Amino acid sequence: MAVELDAVFLDVDGTLTRGLSCWQLAHRKFGVEAQSNRYYEMAMRKEIDYDTWAKLDVNLWRGKSIEELRDALLPPKLLAGVREGISQFKEHNVKVILVSGGIDIFVNAVKDAVGADLAFSNIVHHSGGLITGDIDVHVGTTKQPILEYVAREYGVELSRSGCVGDHYNDVDMFKSVAYPIAFNPKTREIKKLAKKIVIGNDFRLASNALLSLVV
Repeated sequence: MAVELDAVFLDVDGTLTRGLSCWQLAHRKFGVEAQSNRYYEMAMRKEIDYDTWAKLDVNLWRGKSIEELRDALLPPKLLAGVREGISQFKEHNVKVILVSGGIDIFVNAVKDAVGADLAFSNIVHHSGGLITGDIDVHVGTTKQPILEYVAREYGVELSRSGCVGDHYNDVDMFKSVAYPIAFNPKTREIKKLAKKIVIGNDFRLASNALLSLVV
């Protein structure tokens, strides 16, 4: 049965993966959790923006081994039902696009593991096997520019698209598509914007909720 759905945009940390976020895993690996928590608190108080927060965090890893970072992040721990849920979308010819404020090494590994079509994240720079402390922030406080780029470059109609997310940086994504699904939402605003709210530990609950809106 055909569905009226061009694409689904998916958050990664906490939506497709379980346990600590990729940022938390990296901070733990390099023993900088205390300082990173201070930056987190500053960001939550809106004393710094997402770009500044990310740059401060990655600077804590300056001079560390990129291989150690890979070891800390890989393989990603997928939530139950992620591969099956994404397969449901693919069976209906729906483009699956990951949009994450996380680290490229981690997000690209998730993309490969689940067979997503595209992935957008933040690129940690390294040279000579060592992290330089620099990062290209492509996905920050808002994910809307990514959605607009995909719509323009890949012919995706956002009015015929859905998303799954859980946190404050998913708000603009929820506002941009027709079928936003809040999966274990962390904020009140995400709950208010969602067409459906899903609580559970299996991604198929979210994928089924989204597909039920368009089948």
